[in-house]
Amino acid sequence: MILSFAKINPLPGKQQVVLDILRSVIGPTRVKSGCMDCAVYTDQGEGQTILYLEQWQSRESLDSHIRSELYFRVLSAMELADEPPEIYFHEVSETRGFEYIEALRTALPANQ
Repeated sequence: MILSFAKINPLPGKQQVVLDILRSVIGPTRVKSGCMDCAVYTDQGEGQTILYLEQWQSRESLDSHIRSELYFRVLSAMELADEPPEIYFHEVSETRGFEYIEALRTALPANQ
């Protein structure tokens, strides 16, 4: 699995434009072959930071998406950043769920 994160700080007055662009690609991205999820999050504080997240089944699926016209819209949103966006691609080799928390919590000594 590949996780793609883009942290964008929009130019003053451009936050809504960036959000509109990114939200417009969510639906079309989610239905692409190999896409597991696509979402946009905003900072609830005083900042205007936007986090754009994609989750892909394989590197091949992600690579194909990045080469697509649809991803060009994501890049156009990044061009409205006040500073270079932070972009990360994480290759995940293992995923755990709530059972991981349960296993750790039940293994705690009684005095903790």
